[in-house]
Amino acid sequence: KTVVRVLLDYGANFSSPNNGDTPIKLAKHYNHKDIVDSINMHISRVSSEFENQVLLTLNNTAKIICALFPMQCFALRDSDKFRITFKHELQGARPGLGVLLFIAHARITPLEARCRFYGPCAVTAAVLNGVQLQPLTEEGHFVLSFAPLHSGKNELDLYTVKAPTSRAKLVVCAYKSQLMGR
Repeated sequence: KTVVRVLLDYGANFSSPNNGDTPIKLAKHYNHKDIVDSINMHISRVSSEFENQVLLTLNNTAKIICALFPMQCFALRDSDKFRITFKHELQGARPGLGVLLFIAHARITPLEARCRFYGPCAVTAAVLNGVQLQPLTEEGHFVLSFAPLHSGKNELDLYTVKAPTSRAKLVVCAYKSQLMGR
């Protein structure tokens, strides 16, 4: 349990599959209830902070409908390229409905999780299915339009500055969202 706690606190991706299974699925499979509880508490803490910052960023202009893939957490020191592969089924277009990608810089410690969508940004490019995404904010690659999506397998590549000594993490999730007032 202590090893899992340390890994999570230092930026291990709690959604990353290992041979097809996420860490929480493996812990459940081996009946490690204490590890399942630790992972769930960590995910809840990070998700709560991230989603609060997403809502503040949207500033009542749009509401979140659903996530397109499980939230991901990457330690900047691990690489300068991160890949998220996910499946998606396209649905008919509706006015005011779109998909936004949120990439937060995060500080995660045993006591707190802090996410931000402003200030210096380590992300240099985000590429979805071979197409570079355009940021929707002037300050950097924190909020991006998330297209083109394909039915079936999709790949998102995030490119960052090299930061081998950084303690920062990237927390990433794409949401289907609806403009308010529609």
